[in-house]
Amino acid sequence: MAKFERRRTRKMGKAVRISMLVVFLGLVIMVLVVFKLYARVFTPNVNLDTAHELFYIPTGSDFAYVLGGLEEGGIIEDTKSFLWVASKKYYDINVKPGRYKIRNGLSNNELVNMLRSGNQDPVMVVFNNVRSLDFLAGKVTPYLEADSADFASYLTDKELPAKYGFDAATFSSMFIPETYEFFWTTSPEEFTDRMKQEYEKFWDGERDRKANKLEMTRAEVVALASIVDEETLYNDENSRVAGLYLNRLEQGIPL
Repeated sequence: MAKFERRRTRKMGKAVRISMLVVFLGLVIMVLVVFKLYARVFTPNVNLDTAHELFYIPTGSDFAYVLGGLEEGGIIEDTKSFLWVASKKYYDINVKPGRYKIRNGLSNNELVNMLRSGNQDPVMVVFNNVRSLDFLAGKVTPYLEADSADFASYLTDKELPAKYGFDAATFSSMFIPETYEFFWTTSPEEFTDRMKQEYEKFWDGERDRKANKLEMTRAEVVALASIVDEETLYNDENSRVAGLYLNRLEQGIPL
């Protein structure tokens, strides 16, 4: 009887050890799986030679274009893990165009989140004067996705000035020379809408009062500013040149 009990105890002990081993191996496998998933999602997958790189996704691009650009540009190290994260977050069917600043050391999760949300890096658009609307299109489009011909075609549409409360002769004065922040994907219409907003902000009550005091219209003030900017090299020359043109206006000589 005692011998039987000892044998039974040994069998039970062996079964317990096997069960514990199975549980332990299961935990190890689970930890390895979790770690692998964590690595796919959260460890760095962007390895650049510089602090960041600009990455452009044109309007109408699909996921294959994005993936090809990331691979060919040497931006991502592990394509398979990026594909996995992108598919889990549905980025492969939700590509957004734009100009993106990809920082070195980004994880797949951070990279996909930025691209999926359309979190673009803005561009600074600069123009100093507006000789003509065609000229303006040529100055603006190097910063933006839109083609200069498309931009010029939109800006020179005969029906456009009336939409913003101008006529053909004064429409160019709506575009106040300055440095503006835009997204690379800004369309000609979005650009023009923004310029109308900036025009209204620029002409606050104080500037209107100063123009009235000089007996000048808004369009004349903008035209004068563009001429002065074009004919001077240094800011300290602006007042003198502006004074010369103001004298001409007082004498009835048009700008």
